[in-house]
Amino acid sequence: DIPHYWPQMKNMKLPKYQFTAREVRSGLMLLGYANEKTAYNACLFAQILCGHIKDCGIDIKGMKIQTDNGSEFIGCYRDDRTRDGIEKVAAGFGAVHKRIPPRAWSYNSDVETVHATIENEFFDLENFANIKDFHQRVASYQAWYNCVRVNSHKDFMSPWQIIKNLRPKTPIELVRLPPIMLDWLGPDYITREE
Repeated sequence: DIPHYWPQMKNMKLPKYQFTAREVRSGLMLLGYANEKTAYNACLFAQILCGHIKDCGIDIKGMKIQTDNGSEFIGCYRDDRTRDGIEKVAAGFGAVHKRIPPRAWSYNSDVETVHATIENEFFDLENFANIKDFHQRVASYQAWYNCVRVNSHKDFMSPWQIIKNLRPKTPIELVRLPPIMLDWLGPDYITREE
């Protein structure tokens, strides 16, 4: 639904869907892209992000992973007691999956705000040569957003500056994770044991 991106997406088979993770306090933005909006892709994105955060030395036990009520985040019931999906991924890392109440869009306003920002600052401006060029450009944008771009609503600091002030020993690798091209990983992608 982004007019400048749409024809490029169709002509070059660029990703149709963006998965966005946002840490509310700092504004850190981590992205994933895929051509299908599925529970598999949502879970793979969450699995990679949780593993990355844990690998950066951050204790994620008790962390809340909040999503809207899209079918890709709800998962499916295998039986009366077992739920697969983001809830299972979160639990595997000691985190908790929390869905916003139905029709309570303001609960997701932080993610929606970053969607408007990336549309205006990136998708409305960039012209891509191919999928590799798309990935390189979106990786550059995400790195700039997290490390350099200041936010007037966060005391004119970048997400990285805020994180360093809150947790000085945090490695910069936390904010350097490039956008995850979920389609490139395929069904044989091996994830860490939970």
